[in-house]
Amino acid sequence: MRQFALLLVIALFFGCTQETATPGGDSGSSWEGFEIENIDGARLQHLTRTVNGILQEEGFLRDGKKTGEWVLYYSDDNNFPKDISNYVDGELHGLHTTYTVRGQMEEMAQYAYGKLEGRFVKNKYGRITEEHHYKNGLLHGTFTKYHENSDVVQQQVEFKDGKEHGKFRFFNEQGELTVEYDYENGKKVGGGMVGGGN
Repeated sequence: MRQFALLLVIALFFGCTQETATPGGDSGSSWEGFEIENIDGARLQHLTRTVNGILQEEGFLRDGKKTGEWVLYYSDDNNFPKDISNYVDGELHGLHTTYTVRGQMEEMAQYAYGKLEGRFVKNKYGRITEEHHYKNGLLHGTFTKYHENSDVVQQQVEFKDGKEHGKFRFFNEQGELTVEYDYENGKKVGGGMVGGGN
């Protein structure tokens, strides 16, 4: 009976240990330096990478490809996330956000199978500095850029399938329209300086 108990303890020990091997390809990615834990009853593995005892990155693999949420951390010990991304079959899919070392959001984007899709926002000190819209990885819709440290629009451009299409406008710091061009399929077809912009 003691031998059986000893064998059971050894089997449990080896069954629960974590490996540091490379589990195969995520488009050629190497998982060297990651601690890998197999998740029982699933084709998932939980990966973590630490440097000097500080967590640097963590996420999941399914069949050797990134899946679900992956988090990169700043290398100091305050453990703020630097980047939070979602994956399906090794491709960015869903919400992707980046943060400053103080935990303020810098960028927020949506992805669909590796391509930008929908709203993309850049922030600085809690203020939106740029807002774009994407369709199938290409700019599509209104691109807006704001004057630094202000909520006043500096530039607004309409895009269709990655090309300027519609109005292309510049505004001064008072919000007055200074330049307006018309575009069709990426080519300027008219416009120029308008009143109020000195």
